[in-house]
Amino acid sequence: MKRTIALALTLLTLAAGVAGCAGAQASTVRTSWNDAPGIQDDASVEASPSPSPSPSPSPSPSPSRSPSRKPSPTPKKSSSAAPGTIAVYGTSFTLAPGGTGVMGPGTKLKRYAVAVQAGLTESPASVASTVDSILGNADRGWRMAGWSFQRVSSAPYDFVVELATAQTTDYICGKYGINTAGQVNCRGGPNVVINLDRWEQGTNGTTTGATPYDPATYRILAVNHEVGHALGHGHVGCPSSGGLAPVMMTQYFGLNGCKPNVWPYDTSGNYIDGPPAS
Repeated sequence: MKRTIALALTLLTLAAGVAGCAGAQASTVRTSWNDAPGIQDDASVEASPSPSPSPSPSPSPSPSRSPSRKPSPTPKKSSSAAPGTIAVYGTSFTLAPGGTGVMGPGTKLKRYAVAVQAGLTESPASVASTVDSILGNADRGWRMAGWSFQRVSSAPYDFVVELATAQTTDYICGKYGINTAGQVNCRGGPNVVINLDRWEQGTNGTTTGATPYDPATYRILAVNHEVGHALGHGHVGCPSSGGLAPVMMTQYFGLNGCKPNVWPYDTSGNYIDGPPAS
C-alpha cells in the first residue's frame, strides 16, 4: 500500500513538472512577437467556396504604380441578407449607411463599404467615419499614389472593411488559408477584416504586439496596411535602421530598427518602401 502511494506521488510530481515546462514554453511563444509564428494577413486567391457577399464585375481602374496583382472582385449583397446587411460566410454584418463623394482627384477609383458584425456595440456609422478619414487623407494616405476612394452602402463595391470579433476574424480569414491566431487583421479577396480586439485595444508591446500603439493610432495602421494589400501591395521589411517603418511592414511583430509609422507616405510626400519581406 505504501509503495502504491509513493508511486502515485512520484507520478503526480512528474506530471506537475511537465505541465510547468509546457506553460513556460507557451509563455515564451506568446511574447516572441518578432518571430511572427506562422501568422499571416493577406491572400489574393479566391476562397472556396466563395464568400458571401459574392463577387460581381468591378469597375476597371487605370493602370496602377502598385505591384501587379489581379483586382479584387466586387462583392455584392447576399440575396438572403436583410436590407442594409451582408452575410460573410454565414455571419451577418450591418452596413454603414450613406456614403461619401469621391475622395481624391486620382483616376484609379476604389469603391468600398464599411460593415460591423451584428451584435457589436461599435456603431457602423462611427467606424465608417474613421475609415473615411484614413482613406480620404490627402497628405500621407493612399491617395498620394493616385487612388481615389468612395464609400457606398450598396453594391457594386471593390472591397468591404469589416469589423469583426477575433473569433469571426479567424473564421473568415481561415477561409482564405490565412492564420490570424485571434491576434491580427487580414485581407482575403474583397474582405478587409479588422479584428475587434485590435480596433478597441491597439497594441501594448508585450502580450499584444511588439510595438505599443494606442487604439486610435493602430486603427490607422490596420486600415492602411490591409487596404494596401487590396491595392496590390505585399509585405516589405525595414529599409534602414532609424528610418520610418513602411506601412506594409508587419509591424505587429516588431520594427527591426525602424521607427513607428502608420502612413504610406512621409510628411514630404515620399512613399515609404522597404526591401521585399523574407
